[in-house]
Amino acid sequence: MRQSKSQNIKLSFDGKNVRFSSEKDLEAYIEQNFNLIFPDLTLLARQYTILDRRCDLICCKKENSQAVVIELKNQEDRYVVTQLVRYHKSIIISKPFDTIIDYSLPIELVAISPSFHSDNYIDKEYSKLELQTYLYEFDIKYLNTRANFKILDR
Repeated sequence: MRQSKSQNIKLSFDGKNVRFSSEKDLEAYIEQNFNLIFPDLTLLARQYTILDRRCDLICCKKENSQAVVIELKNQEDRYVVTQLVRYHKSIIISKPFDTIIDYSLPIELVAISPSFHSDNYIDKEYSKLELQTYLYEFDIKYLNTRANFKILDR
């Protein structure tokens, strides 16, 4: 697993919502708190390039070594499911971390974003990978001078 130094993660407030200042800040936060957010996963790599595609997080399940690809979005993106499908194909071809990941199991695709465009739900429904694709929204609440990150519906 790749280790990183603790980074100063920046948040911004748009008058209504607290957000990460950038997608890089979101990724750094997830990486720093990975074991708390995803206790059932092992993080293998961040910003990992496969066939000219850069995956935010490559992981595997601790219980069975099933591959999990996580795409992080700091704002709504109507093409995130299409992006995940392309990662899926690249991973099937390349089989990175083949000594760790069990490629006899389906690859799980996960998108995490503050919100999802309705096109993502249509793309997910009509993708043949629908059963292995998950869309989770996140929220940040600012309470008592502290920001609390939460993935909803997980």
